[in-house]
Amino acid sequence: MDILQMRISWVCAGVAGAALLLAGCGGGSSGNGGGGGGGGTANLPPRFTNSNAISFVESQTFTDDRAVVQLAATDPDSSSLVFSFVQGKDAALFSFVNGPGRIAFNQAPSFETPRDADGDNVYEIDVSVSDGVNTTRQTIRITVTNSLEGLLFSEVATGLGQNGKIAFLEDTKDILVVDQAGNMARVDATTGAITRAPRRIAFGAGTIIGTATESLNQRGGKFYALASDGTHVRLLDVQYDTGAAELIWEYRSPAPIEASLGLLGDDPVVALGDAGSPTAAQDPDDPRGNVIGFVFTSDTATPTVAVRTPISRGWGLHNPIFALSGFAGDILIDRGERSNEANAARFNLGQANANFEWPIRDGETDVGFSGTVVGERVPPRLVQEIGANNAGLWLDAGDSLQGDSWRGVWIISDANGNIWTWDSVNSGPLERRNVDFGITNPTSARAFVSIDNGDRASENVFHVFLLRADGRLFRADTQR
Repeated sequence: MDILQMRISWVCAGVAGAALLLAGCGGGSSGNGGGGGGGGTANLPPRFTNSNAISFVESQTFTDDRAVVQLAATDPDSSSLVFSFVQGKDAALFSFVNGPGRIAFNQAPSFETPRDADGDNVYEIDVSVSDGVNTTRQTIRITVTNSLEGLLFSEVATGLGQNGKIAFLEDTKDILVVDQAGNMARVDATTGAITRAPRRIAFGAGTIIGTATESLNQRGGKFYALASDGTHVRLLDVQYDTGAAELIWEYRSPAPIEASLGLLGDDPVVALGDAGSPTAAQDPDDPRGNVIGFVFTSDTATPTVAVRTPISRGWGLHNPIFALSGFAGDILIDRGERSNEANAARFNLGQANANFEWPIRDGETDVGFSGTVVGERVPPRLVQEIGANNAGLWLDAGDSLQGDSWRGVWIISDANGNIWTWDSVNSGPLERRNVDFGITNPTSARAFVSIDNGDRASENVFHVFLLRADGRLFRADTQR
């Protein structure tokens, strides 16, 4: 029979054990389970009439007058009905909201970060309905499904070499692509048309491991590149049209060393790993584990000629990379032995004392360094355990998408082929977003090795470009 809603009143609030009373009206009085009352007719239990299988799209906003589940029940005896949660399973993640049997998540659910007990995005709650004599239970399963949240992800171009680096050229709206062998190309960011340079970079042994520029025209067709054969790191000034490379600075390490190239304004900076010597990373006078900047000074032999002189801009690094994209370009990423971390220090040209804490700490874990600590310690802003949830070493990051749900969100790629996002405005959570970025089987061979922002589009939205290790270039955008 239909429930006649004559009276609604709260009986109990809260999550575990919360109950709601639904009063109905009808003919006879309710029984007491043992017969009697109205001629001794036995009380019959209430029955749920709502579905117990619910599908809910992640990140939908909801208010107290919009429930995820609306419980409904009938009672043959027209008794007042009380809805309650049964403690256990995922009940603590839900509450009753305005009205009898109206159930909502306490916190908006995320497909990428499930909070249910099994971690499979199927939330199970047991509920009960009672007429005061008999109680009926029901198990409800709420499946949270994925939403792209307005993300548009598409391929722009392919055939761009192996393990390349990209840089969006602000003035021409092209993307400069340089692969590890030094082959150069410019890709039209809109059409994907590729124009290849006639010659590759003449850099000698090793591979190209970094590039940095915002415009070729402003520097006469030149850009910065970083080459390395594992121990010999070279900063080069490269002419795009000819591939000619001028040596700006070099470092010969006593052991294999990691290095990364960044920009301070229009000037290059190089971050070096510790080359297997953690103590060297805490020595500002040792290039290992340091950020190397350059200042212009007069050549001693020819005072009218300006030369770049290397100086330390920071230290305490294990295996660093610069994230060049957008606001994340202010962030230096370090890969420790156990943790990826993003550090929030900006490299002011007039200040050079940032200590990024390796080997004092790895992420947020004390390592046990007992030497002298100098400089201003810079704690990490974001830390991720390497290996947890298949997390690999971070490779690059960007954060320029501005559509709904994407403002202030960092996009981070790792060496295992995953894409992660982090809401920097609300401080988390760090979520793996492989499905949204078209990744079905993450592998290192298809990892996104380089990320850069595109140009401002309409309605304050930026594109983000991502280059895969296999030479395929993609664009992330948002609906607007």
